[in-house]
Amino acid sequence: MLLDKIKSMVLALALGLMAAATTALALFKLAAARHGVALGDALAFAQRQQIGLWPAELLAAAALAVVLGVGVATLLWWLLGSARWTYRPRSLDSAEAAADLRARGTPPSKPRIFAGRFGGKPLYVSVEDRGLVIGPPGTGKTAFLINQILQASHNGLPFAVVDLKPELHKILASSLLAAGYHVLRINPARDEMDADHWNPLADVDDETDITELCGALLPIRDAKEAPFVEAQRDWLRAAVFHMKTQPSGSLPAAFNLLSGQSDPVELLKMLERSSSATAARLARRMAAGLTGAKPDPLILQGLTGCLRSLDYLGLPSVQATLGRSDFSARELGKSGKVALFLQFEEAKIGALGPLLAFAAAGLLTALIDTAGQRAPVALFLDELGNMPPIPGLAEKLNTIRSRHIPTWMYFQTTEQIERRFGKGATAVFFASADVQMVFRLNDHQTRKLISDLVGVTERKRYSEASSGQVTVTRESVAVIQPHELGQLGIGQIVCLYRGASARGRATPHFVEFPEFRRK
Repeated sequence: MLLDKIKSMVLALALGLMAAATTALALFKLAAARHGVALGDALAFAQRQQIGLWPAELLAAAALAVVLGVGVATLLWWLLGSARWTYRPRSLDSAEAAADLRARGTPPSKPRIFAGRFGGKPLYVSVEDRGLVIGPPGTGKTAFLINQILQASHNGLPFAVVDLKPELHKILASSLLAAGYHVLRINPARDEMDADHWNPLADVDDETDITELCGALLPIRDAKEAPFVEAQRDWLRAAVFHMKTQPSGSLPAAFNLLSGQSDPVELLKMLERSSSATAARLARRMAAGLTGAKPDPLILQGLTGCLRSLDYLGLPSVQATLGRSDFSARELGKSGKVALFLQFEEAKIGALGPLLAFAAAGLLTALIDTAGQRAPVALFLDELGNMPPIPGLAEKLNTIRSRHIPTWMYFQTTEQIERRFGKGATAVFFASADVQMVFRLNDHQTRKLISDLVGVTERKRYSEASSGQVTVTRESVAVIQPHELGQLGIGQIVCLYRGASARGRATPHFVEFPEFRRK
């Protein structure tokens, strides 16, 4: 790369000198003709005399020639400064690849997110960018996420993070408090005295958004289940919309309403009188389905199924954590440095997983609603493939770019994306992510995808005939072969960003911040 730049500089200077000399000769010839002398005499005069004694006409000609020469040299350097004089196949390990990737980064004067080191230097990306990180356990993904959070905290960036295991809060809390952060922690899976409380329904008012939150609690996993789940959702939505009109309206309160009435008909009569038009409409529709010669059996089954599916809402930890609010998610980005940890118990994800999706969806909805009223708020969705899908996440990724929600999503494989978000979701996630980063990959499907995205290069192929004649041809090959993506070391990554790609390191937090090293 340095040799190419030297060659470009020499060429630019040489052509600049030629342009200056040619211009000077032409102007000197013109001046000589005006005064009726030969060009040789004019040049001899200029050579004998000091420049300060030259006539104004010759001084102007010389000055114009110098300006033109410098201009030509500058223009050529601008055009040829990055030219390659010697063909080299693309390599993700090259200094050129690292420099090209970093050149697309965001300067320190703007809010930004750490995205690894390439060529030994850090890459920071814009808060308008969305990041997709894929890597199986044991590759350094979590240590890199912690580093990202610590880097963000040094810039005072408010953020929220899904802490599924949970472990992130334990590692980071003291450091964040020392940095002046207000640290919030929500854990509906465990009854803890020092944890915070948050009622997501208090931060969401739009009917469509509330319906989406209810869908997160009662997801449709199979098309054959759709009629039964929709019947369950009708009861939940009616209760939620009704409780939204009450001073103590919350998800646990809606569950208590449904489970506290033994007679479904009486429950519907009460909901029909609700001050919520939506709750009353749903109740009237269900009540009409119970009348006539052939009552709809799905209605009563829907209430039973809803209570059975959401039985965990009666747990003391859930009732306490989500029954009231110590803060509002709508204030994130408005009140200084705040860190919100949405904690959960990994062992309970099978039973309580929809509750985490509900909380994450409520948080994202609140951030979208307040986009024009606050500073950027980063959203780190760790272990996204191990929790139920956040409703509409794939679609929202294409609409949140300008909403100051830098969203980073962490999966183990692309198969997780397909399993959680449906067939074809991988293409949507990759198309929506500005930063695409992978650690060592164990599955062929993801390896092949990344190899294809990085692209191809040309390399020389030498073949020797029986006569001894050597033939040189060029062939297209993958810049990185799929199997090479399975050979990355711990902390090594391949990153694609805005048309550039390079191999680098997702440096762990204990490297960038030595105080976290184990003693």
